[in-house]
Amino acid sequence: MAPEFRLEFSDLHWLEGQPEERDLCAHGAALVQIGTQQLVTPDTGNGWTLSAAALYLMRTLYRDHRPENQVGDHLVPCCGFNMWPDDNGELIILGCPSGIDWHVTHTAGQVILTAPDGESISLSAAQWRAAVLRVVDQVRSFYRTSLPKQLPDDELDRRGYELFWSEWERLRTAA
Repeated sequence: MAPEFRLEFSDLHWLEGQPEERDLCAHGAALVQIGTQQLVTPDTGNGWTLSAAALYLMRTLYRDHRPENQVGDHLVPCCGFNMWPDDNGELIILGCPSGIDWHVTHTAGQVILTAPDGESISLSAAQWRAAVLRVVDQVRSFYRTSLPKQLPDDELDRRGYELFWSEWERLRTAA
């Protein structure tokens, strides 16, 4: 029997107490299991920033995510307070120091996932792609069925949000 891997998002929602059209980040619960390690479950809470998680996971379709080469601070971040372009025009999402993380390493048509405790499993690149795109498409569908977003008044915040969707569409189209 192959080691188990699960990546699921659920209970997508906008923050309470904030108008839906002003909340730019989708939130919800996540389940991530690598082998015998459950890194996060829906019981852990439902406030993870799943829109940022989906973008970071799409980045891992093309790049490794390791301490020396990260696609984001955490693959499933707790928060995403600001989305800004960095000095190179790349998107950074700033949040709190909390989140769920693991390593993603590409090698010879395989993707090796390593939990924080060191347990690793290997998936085919196609399996990893299918798992990632399933949650990516779920988040995109949530945005499409929600009220249209009001772009931020601040130019830097607006550029960051536009850059978020530009990168999203580029990565999703390439996948």
